[in-house]
Amino acid sequence: MISAYRLFPQVFLLSTAYGISFPLLSFALVDMGASTQIIGLIAAMPALGWLIGTPLIPVILRKISLPALTLVLLGAAALAWAGFWLVQSPPVWVGLRFVFGGAMGLFFRCIEYAITATAPPHARGRWLGIYNVMFLGGLILGSLLLPVLQNDMVQFGAVMAGLLAIFLLGFMWPIAPQILAPKSFSMTKLVAFAWAVPISAMAVFTYGVYEDLPAAMLPVYVLQQGMGEGPAASAVTVSLLGALIGPIAGGMAADRIGAQPMVAIAASLGALGMIAVSVVDPAHQATFLALLMVCGAAFGALYIAGLSHLAVQFQGEELLHANMGFGTIYAIAAMLGPLYNAQTMTLWENGGLFWGVAALAGLMVVVAAPVRKRS
Repeated sequence: MISAYRLFPQVFLLSTAYGISFPLLSFALVDMGASTQIIGLIAAMPALGWLIGTPLIPVILRKISLPALTLVLLGAAALAWAGFWLVQSPPVWVGLRFVFGGAMGLFFRCIEYAITATAPPHARGRWLGIYNVMFLGGLILGSLLLPVLQNDMVQFGAVMAGLLAIFLLGFMWPIAPQILAPKSFSMTKLVAFAWAVPISAMAVFTYGVYEDLPAAMLPVYVLQQGMGEGPAASAVTVSLLGALIGPIAGGMAADRIGAQPMVAIAASLGALGMIAVSVVDPAHQATFLALLMVCGAAFGALYIAGLSHLAVQFQGEELLHANMGFGTIYAIAAMLGPLYNAQTMTLWENGGLFWGVAALAGLMVVVAAPVRKRS
């Protein structure tokens, strides 16, 4: 069996193309005169694709191999990306973003599954950590490359080249992990999970709402403040850089002081950081970007601490079901987040984008504040 680490360079290349696509689509929508609401709706489409597609993956993998499924997903993403270029219409882009974002998200979930299922137990955490660095590192590089590429055709072509390069190379590694079908996960079980572990449920929901902010709405906000595409892309870059650092630091801290206290600390930093960003003029770029990095790190740490708290509460098969609930709430938040952020940005033009997320993080502090030791 070829080790799954052979996938890392391909993950890095594809996530770089994906990183270019985030601000590129936002800039194009602004140029087309799309409203904030339609931009938020389009940004919500990938999460809807994940929510619908994730339960189907185990079923599909009983019919075709994992490499074949990844190629199907990449092919769908490439066709949708071509549609963005050919049809310059925000309403049409709603459907195209559903296909493109959904296919890309499900592709990376397949890769995560392959790595988790095939990595040796003593090295699984390290492999997943390297995968996280490759994925986020590619997103950061992509956002940095966008201003350098300059021409719209070159920017579009860079993303398509990344998609087609991986498609043509194929995923020919002989990885065929056994597909274990989990029991059905109903909405009743989802509610029960959220009721049993409100700290983890609220943590992943808050993170899911925040995650859209640097990916889609932040570039729009920076452009509306009179800044150029360069500062807008830099804002995305530093947010992703913070998200790259935060989970590592947050996970180490959670091991030392406990997951629940770390959730409260991360949420506090996130709330204060969002408030600070809302009152700082983006023209003061150094301060503005530094605060965005702090926010990215805080919310990244919040996600990891919430996941760590989940592992403290459950074991074995119960942990499997809890993880499904955790992932489902994340998908719901990622779908509702763009709509929520777009609405707060519309209601309060100066800083509303950040106040909405700050309110959720503040509520998270209240939920996680009582620290009790369990026997």
